[in-house]
Amino acid sequence: MEEGQEEKQTEEQKKKGPAIYVYFGLMFGIALGAAWHNIGLGMILGAAAGYAYYQYKVKSDKKNNNNNEPDKE
Repeated sequence: MEEGQEEKQTEEQKKKGPAIYVYFGLMFGIALGAAWHNIGLGMILGAAAGYAYYQYKVKSDKKNNNNNEPDKE
């Protein structure tokens, strides 16, 4: 795969990233909300948890990428 294609694929993954995590958070939140008999609250908490996990993952990925780069002197 060429370098330009890799960058394009990475950008597309970043665009899709939050939506996937929020979607799974919503699904988990609906199940949790059904158990609490308050689906609206579960959806909000699930979406917030999904987005928070996405932010955590992006931040840790950036940290790992910076640690893998050699020091420039």
